[in-house]
Amino acid sequence: MLKFLQFLYESLAATQSPLQTEAGSYWYNSKTNEFRNIDHTDARYDDAGNIQTSIDSATYHAGYVAKNPHLFDLTEEDLVKGLDQYETRFPGSSGKGMLKQLKNGFTDTHPVLDNMVMKKGWVRIVRSGSSSPRIYAQGTTRGLHALARHVQKSVPAVRALSLDVHGANQEYGHIDSSIMGISHVLEGQDDIDQFVESGGKPNRRYSRIIRVQSK
Repeated sequence: MLKFLQFLYESLAATQSPLQTEAGSYWYNSKTNEFRNIDHTDARYDDAGNIQTSIDSATYHAGYVAKNPHLFDLTEEDLVKGLDQYETRFPGSSGKGMLKQLKNGFTDTHPVLDNMVMKKGWVRIVRSGSSSPRIYAQGTTRGLHALARHVQKSVPAVRALSLDVHGANQEYGHIDSSIMGISHVLEGQDDIDQFVESGGKPNRRYSRIIRVQSK
């Protein structure tokens, strides 16, 4: 999941949803509308999401999962097994070694870990802070559609979304095998409404398609 910049944004009323109360980094569960606010420390959380330990050091989205797999219905053994299948292709690399790098922030993302959580409906989110706040997100089409629907109904302050489709080549490859990536840049209420009403389908007005360049 690409390296996301972290931003600051003024707090809103405490009674609002987590995505409304502050900017920053989140994991969003598109099936339950649950948000996991990532504490940018070397933190561990209990099942309710309450912080248990905190040591100064950077935590990225992938690192949060690596340190707290139970919050994503995964175990550390699941992560090591999945990472092993990928990392053993490289001399001197292993699933355990990569998991350690993800935990300590040396590596900020990994395609295997991203796939494991995103196929469960989780969406990676960063919300920027400015007079015109924007949400940057990556997830499956279904997950991004759910996020846009939530923003449409519950987060009126945000009217700009930059959405990166995880696994776009797998989802749309049967239509066009040259597709490597798809992003949707939604600017304003009309774009958000159109994206939600279409079920998250690409649209010439706001979708960007990356294709394999022919030799």
